[in-house]
Amino acid sequence: VFADENADGDKMIEHGAGRDVTFFDYGVNNSFARPFPDVVDFTQIDRLEVDFKTSPGNRAAATADTFAHLWYSLWLMPEFNAADGMIQHSGEIDIVESHRSHPSTGFAGCGDTWAEQWLTQFCRMQSRTELNPMDYAKHYTVIRVGEGTIEVRMCDHGAATCEYSDSQTASINLKAGYEQHNIFKYMWGSDDNKYRMRYRLVIDIWRTYNTGMSLEVKNLKFFKGDHETSADGTPL
Repeated sequence: VFADENADGDKMIEHGAGRDVTFFDYGVNNSFARPFPDVVDFTQIDRLEVDFKTSPGNRAAATADTFAHLWYSLWLMPEFNAADGMIQHSGEIDIVESHRSHPSTGFAGCGDTWAEQWLTQFCRMQSRTELNPMDYAKHYTVIRVGEGTIEVRMCDHGAATCEYSDSQTASINLKAGYEQHNIFKYMWGSDDNKYRMRYRLVIDIWRTYNTGMSLEVKNLKFFKGDHETSADGTPL
């Protein structure tokens, strides 16, 4: 086990077997992130599977203020983004994000009051109001559907894959957004398509509160059809 520690000797990041990683909420007002090493290429793979779990900490009790400011995420960052500061046009995929609210699955700006409301033509988020952001466990399937749509499905932790369910599925249509509104340019419409549907998986905590809460990412796998592959579709 390899660990990254803060100045007080607290273990902030713990690397387990394979791609498994756990983040810990230690210290106050720290921000840290780790991108996974490989580009996730949805032109070469069909789906990504991952277990995500949060566990309450053993330090200071979580307070209303903690909940009000808590911000963590597991997300797919576009490999290249030149959206002129318009993050809502980037094609970012938030597999799970808790930002001053219950965990949700969404896409930068989708359904938010600060972004253009017409974006909801091309994206559909899911707010998980039933989940406690500091104590829950779920499995997520991120799957390419058709030519230019990516869905994020949620189901029980430890599942092999999540089937489609209207109430548990969020989606973004990159192809339609580009063709109808000239957005998601690099995720779909770059001249040579070199960045099309190519992402980097990132886990982060934007502000720590020293609760000791943990974020656990396990069993990250990639598939083309029924065959497990690397993130770029290379057979294993």
